[in-house]
Amino acid sequence: MIKIGCSIILLVIFSTTVSYVNSSMGDLITFAWPLNDPLEDGQFPIIVGNVKDQAGNPVSDAQVKIAFATETVSSTTNNVGSFYIELKTSAQPGDYTVSVISTKEGYGMSIVSTTYFVNGIPQIIPEIDLDAVSQIPFLIQEGLTKNPLSQIILQHIEKVKKQQEEEEKKQQEIDDKKNFIENQRQIVQNLLDEDLKSFEKGLELNKPRIAFGRFVQTVDETVQFIFWGQFNLTEQKHNEAYAAKIDSLEEGEDSVTATKVFQRKAAISRSEIIEHNSELNVKYGFADKSTQSYFDEVGKLRWGEDSSQNQTVSWYLPPS
Repeated sequence: MIKIGCSIILLVIFSTTVSYVNSSMGDLITFAWPLNDPLEDGQFPIIVGNVKDQAGNPVSDAQVKIAFATETVSSTTNNVGSFYIELKTSAQPGDYTVSVISTKEGYGMSIVSTTYFVNGIPQIIPEIDLDAVSQIPFLIQEGLTKNPLSQIILQHIEKVKKQQEEEEKKQQEIDDKKNFIENQRQIVQNLLDEDLKSFEKGLELNKPRIAFGRFVQTVDETVQFIFWGQFNLTEQKHNEAYAAKIDSLEEGEDSVTATKVFQRKAAISRSEIIEHNSELNVKYGFADKSTQSYFDEVGKLRWGEDSSQNQTVSWYLPPS
């Protein structure tokens, strides 16, 4: 027996009946209390009580074990279900809680607790029997293993635990797959974003103004302003035509009608281009108004020096 000196250690267990298994005859019901309370220093603690079934009938020959602080004492109930258990060691001053365990084959085990108080000031620290305390889990296990139905329940519990572990494992696999798919989607999305950026950059390079600018770079610098002036006119007409198309759609016209509006507004006649080029030549110093007046509205040279004459002459190059 291992004993240790220390301050008073109380074994505290809930003071209500604890059922661990179901049985064919139901769980035992135990009532326990100290015969004398409080006790005087040096008296022997006595715990009495009775054991009944679920119907309230006394249960005889039930084994009752009480785990005192210093030892475990066993007894059996008499023919009226009562028990009487006396601790062989005199009590020391203090407040004590003891566990009462009742078992019988065919019944479910029950555990209750009761307390008693010993008057006086503790002079000697009680010695705790660790072997007795360590027997409590064994007593509980013993009550379970002796009941056949408890084994079935324990097996069922183990089965449920395994099923739960398998479900948790499956759920973890599902979560891992979801995370993998999300990661792959994110990778694909990143690649798509990069492709879109490259595509947009390509569109930017191929926008009309930028594409035309690359063309103008190949033209003689002295006439680049003329080309840009022509492009600006075309761009202006396009923007005005697009605005007219949007207005037409907002007014309730169908897409075919709106497209015709766009085409009509975006069209540039030959005379408009000739007049615009004439203005550009004057603006950038390639000709003056007097010189430009020698050409009619279709770009042909007028006859004679007097530009007011409504006659034209056609120029032909000699055959090469």
